[in-house]
Amino acid sequence: MATVKPETYSHVPDHQTQHPPPGHRRQPGGQANGRTSRGLLPKHLADQESIVFVHEGECIIHINNADVCLKPGEAYAVPADVVHQIKVIRDFRGIHIMPKEIQFTYFD
Repeated sequence: MATVKPETYSHVPDHQTQHPPPGHRRQPGGQANGRTSRGLLPKHLADQESIVFVHEGECIIHINNADVCLKPGEAYAVPADVVHQIKVIRDFRGIHIMPKEIQFTYFD
């Protein structure tokens, strides 16, 4: 069973940025902060597959040494155990579909 979590990613000044510590392991069902300076989320991976759907705005998912641009109405299935990073191009609202048991690991 998956949980649908709408998130809004936006640009936040450096002094307001909160990043999890390197190697941080989230608890099951944990949710990323979703707000970063320059619209760049930390590199991370998850132990289970998830799907990112963009409702408004635009982002780039850097995964497997390639950039995947997502615009409104587009989705991407992120495989389990693959390091990836999301960069916000335009503030966006989307849905991240993931199992309740999912756990994230963040990297520098």
